[in-house]
Amino acid sequence: MPWCPKCRTEYRDGFTICADCKSELVDKLPAIDKNAQEREKAEQFKREAYAYAEQMQQMKAAMAQAQSVRTEGTPGVDLAAAGIPTQPVMRTGSIAYENNAAKAENNRSSGWVLVIIGGVGLAFLVLCLLEIIPFHMGNAYLFYGVMSAIFILFIVAGVISFKNAIAFKGKAVKENSLKDTVLEWCSENLNAADIDANIPGANTRSDEELYFIRFRIIKDKLNYQFVNLNQDFLESLIDAEIYEDVFGA
Repeated sequence: MPWCPKCRTEYRDGFTICADCKSELVDKLPAIDKNAQEREKAEQFKREAYAYAEQMQQMKAAMAQAQSVRTEGTPGVDLAAAGIPTQPVMRTGSIAYENNAAKAENNRSSGWVLVIIGGVGLAFLVLCLLEIIPFHMGNAYLFYGVMSAIFILFIVAGVISFKNAIAFKGKAVKENSLKDTVLEWCSENLNAADIDANIPGANTRSDEELYFIRFRIIKDKLNYQFVNLNQDFLESLIDAEIYEDVFGA
């Protein structure tokens, strides 16, 4: 069976050219050069860091131009066209991410509240029907029927919340295991000096610029190492723990 020596895709007999990278197929794949792979990954991250740094430089120049325009009182510029965010800039990892353990606790709390309200409500209606509590309505059948249905719905919603809490608790175990795996990999493979070495002019950049560029590099490395990570989970983890562990800030 022929193989592509570049992307290492297997083809059926009769094919001679790779449909993806247009390389000529070979009968046997060459041995994997792990050192070459590591060098290629390093070069890839370096190219991405340069591209991101260039983007930041362009944004700074556009912001300086916009500030100059405002100071001189001349007609304004299109900030969106210049690549400047029109909303306040926030740290990438500061998004609100609720982990599965928190979701489980919230659903469990909601379940108790709903079940208690529904149970107390039904108990109140029963006491009213037994005339233990003197409470009279004009149309008793309509009132008790509607209120009974509402309180029963509260109980059903509470039961559903309890089921969701159990499901999220199971997911939390897997999430915590994944988190431990990611943190362990980061502690063994991420180094502040190596990351900053791939950032052009790192010593002359502001802390905010460095944060965004470092964040992007770390995120790209983790997405390369771990497939199909939840991006909200990943950004929250980088912002809350990984960045501080690597750069001590």
